Amino acid sequence: AGLLAGCGTGAGPQSASSGAIGKPILATSELLVGPNRFVFGLVNAKTGAPLADIPDTVEVQFHKVHDNDTATKGGDATAVYRAEGLPAGVFVTRTTFDQAGPWGVLLSVRPKRGEPYTVRLGFDVLADSPAPRVGEPAPPSRNLTGKDVRLSAIDSARPHDTMHDLTIADAVRSGKPTLILFATPGYCETATCGPDLEVAQELQKQHGASANFIHIETPSHPAVPQAQKPTVEQWGIESEPWIFLVDKRGNVAERFEGGLTLAEVEPVFEALLCP
Repeated sequence: AGLLAGCGTGAGPQSASSGAIGKPILATSELLVGPNRFVFGLVNAKTGAPLADIPDTVEVQFHKVHDNDTATKGGDATAVYRAEGLPAGVFVTRTTFDQAGPWGVLLSVRPKRGEPYTVRLGFDVLADSPAPRVGEPAPPSRNLTGKDVRLSAIDSARPHDTMHDLTIADAVRSGKPTLILFATPGYCETATCGPDLEVAQELQKQHGASANFIHIETPSHPAVPQAQKPTVEQWGIESEPWIFLVDKRGNVAERFEGGLTLAEVEPVFEALLCP
């Protein structure tokens, strides 16, 4: 439930159900004009605990909310439930927002055992982000590596991972795709840094010879190593965890925020390996 806390609120259910009603919680810290990965969770509307009866998918309708309290439909999508290795499962879909400002989403939920119901969730879309966007050049940071300092100064994972050999500057000029993980596995308050590290390590195990893998500690806690703070600031990272996928030309090909599963990241990453 910690994965979903503090990231947004949802309105009450719009229709009754014989089972527990799910309250939607936004699990994305920023949504931007343009293509987005839209992530939300469903918790019990009465207790706040994760729902026991989770559907495999949820149908969503996006609406742009206007100043006069009217709304214009912005598109439909299907959100897929992702939970493998995560402390709490989330629903993930892709959508594109054409305007900044207030938006809303109508979620049509069909529980496996209860009756269907709908719930609403409001959120804001931003015009820009401090973090690199898809299509932009990856900032060529000269982060510290294991050649510069002890691993304990730049890695809170135990045991230490093996993603501290390259600077981002060298990686994006190498002609290989690069996966960059911003996370503090040893101190992560959302409990999703560890799962994201495991996703990165599995991809490194499979493709370490044909791609670069870099882990940057995000100094979000006083006990976290602060050595990589300049790199975190250069990338505009204000939450954790994040995974950025950079293509062979050094441009950001995809960005993922929050808890991730291998099933979601692997197809996108492997597409970058193609000639």
